Amino acid sequence: MPHPENTFTFDPTTTIKLNRDGTIAIQNSDEAVTFSKKDKPTFRNDTTGETVLEYSGAVVDQRMDRSWAHAYFDPQGFSPLHYHNDRFEIYYIIKGKAEVTLDGDAHFLTPGEFILIHPKQKHQVKSVDVTDPLEMIVKCFPSWIYQDQHLI
Repeated sequence: MPHPENTFTFDPTTTIKLNRDGTIAIQNSDEAVTFSKKDKPTFRNDTTGETVLEYSGAVVDQRMDRSWAHAYFDPQGFSPLHYHNDRFEIYYIIKGKAEVTLDGDAHFLTPGEFILIHPKQKHQVKSVDVTDPLEMIVKCFPSWIYQDQHLI
């Protein structure tokens, strides 16, 4: 049973629970799923301090309708400024402090907050804390694919 501080309710329909056994449970209006980090692909960018673990999506289980990932950023780490032609993304903040820039406008988010990113919207996320990392759960729909990430 997770501690209450490890359960995040982001809106009336989305709850994310970080379980003590390392699994993550996500419930929303579309599905209720539990993921493990075991045997999941992890992508690390040492230059930016970003690590992404895909729980479900095009790579892991060939789901093309949506993907779920866990993104980690070192203190002051960031993602490159980019956009997607065909994908929406939702960033659910679960640890740390984020600065998410959407088309030049900065939004500051803390655990329990989320932001929706539309197709073609230029965006970047940064960990603004100098000592603590940033962690967020990312939903992408349709599923994230490398071919639709366009760096700026």
